[in-house]
Amino acid sequence: PDGWTGLREQKLATFAVAPLTVAGAEKTSGYVAVAFDDSLRVAPVKAEGLEPRDPRPLAAAGLTGRLAWFRLDAFALELCAQRRTPRIDAEVAVQALPLLNSLEAEGRVRFTVSQAPLRALRIAFPPETAPAVRWLSDFISEKSLAEDGTWTLRFQEELTGTQTLRFRWSTALAETAGAGAGEG
Repeated sequence: PDGWTGLREQKLATFAVAPLTVAGAEKTSGYVAVAFDDSLRVAPVKAEGLEPRDPRPLAAAGLTGRLAWFRLDAFALELCAQRRTPRIDAEVAVQALPLLNSLEAEGRVRFTVSQAPLRALRIAFPPETAPAVRWLSDFISEKSLAEDGTWTLRFQEELTGTQTLRFRWSTALAETAGAGAGEG
C-alpha cells in the first residue's frame, strides 16, 4: 500500500486495505489478517463490516498475522502504522591508568537494542573530556561531536540485539603546587 515503504523516514502512515474480489461469487466471506514485524506499531483506524478475532488460533489453519478479522461481505479496513522507537538498555565500564603526566582510560558501552532497529546513538561526556574521546568500534560509519560534549554515532547498518562500543581517551594531569616540596 502507499506509504508503507516510507516508514523509515515517516513517523506515521495511514493506508486502506482493499478487499479481495472473486469473479462470479455471489458472496465472499472469510478472514482478513495483517502481519508485521516488531519494529512497527499497527492499529486499525476504521474497520467496517469486520468482526475482530484472536489471530492465534487461526495459525493452525494457515492464517498468520498479528491482527485478524472475520468478514461476511464487503468491508472497509484502514490501518495506521508507525515505526517504534528503539529501546536501549546500556551499561558503561571504564578502566583508568594514571601515568606520570597523564591519565589514560579505556572503556566500553555495552547496549541492547529492542523493539526497533537503531541507526544512530547519542552519548554525552563532560564537555571538557569529550574532544579527547576516540571511538574504536568498526561498525560506526560517522561520528560528530556537539559543543555540549554529546557524541552522535551513526552506524553502518541498523543494529538490533547486544552491541559493544569501545572508546579511549587521554588527558594531561595538572601539576599540583608544591609537588617537589620535601625533597633535598
